[in-house]
Amino acid sequence: MADNYRVTCASPSYIAAHDKPTQTDALADLDFIFLLMSAKPSSGRHFWRDGKTVNVRVPAHRAHATDGGAVAREWALEGRGIVMKSIWDVAGA
Repeated sequence: MADNYRVTCASPSYIAAHDKPTQTDALADLDFIFLLMSAKPSSGRHFWRDGKTVNVRVPAHRAHATDGGAVAREWALEGRGIVMKSIWDVAGA
């Protein structure tokens, strides 16, 4: 089996319209697309940096949520925000 892991993705148009973040703190100022895994929406994202977990809270007005993985991918491709997706789902995008 192939390895699977999540990657942070955004369309070229989204990156062109916003400053490319260089620090995890800057991510809170960007739009995020959340894939709902339960009825309870998430209010943040977890990233690994230098072997440690970094939590980034996303304000509600910057969050878009869906329970469909294909919808989240399409929104990201349309430039609606940043999404964390399986490498399997975005490898060919």
